[in-house]
Amino acid sequence: MMRAQRRSTDSMPQEGLGSVAVVPLPGGGVVPADAAREVWASALCAQVDPELFFPSKGEPTGPAKAVCAACPVTALCLATFGPLVADGVVGGLSARERQALRRRSAERPAAA
Repeated sequence: MMRAQRRSTDSMPQEGLGSVAVVPLPGGGVVPADAAREVWASALCAQVDPELFFPSKGEPTGPAKAVCAACPVTALCLATFGPLVADGVVGGLSARERQALRRRSAERPAAA
């Protein structure tokens, strides 16, 4: 299970104790604990083996994507963890699909 930890936020506005609870992710990224809890509370992936979402090279991503397709928080998961997790299936997309999505988003002109 994910555990929240306190991280100093010297560059962020100070409120309360001057720290924000974050959840460390594999690869060094972090996500705010409140966002992680919101996703995790309803996530179907929390009910299956996490290895399913990190298939070995050449293994199919379909089984993980099937879990995501039935999950009520797929979009929130993608928005919360997608930019932070380099490998595996997140929010119903493989790492390659997330990279392509980011590339397409960056190519769109900004709305005026």
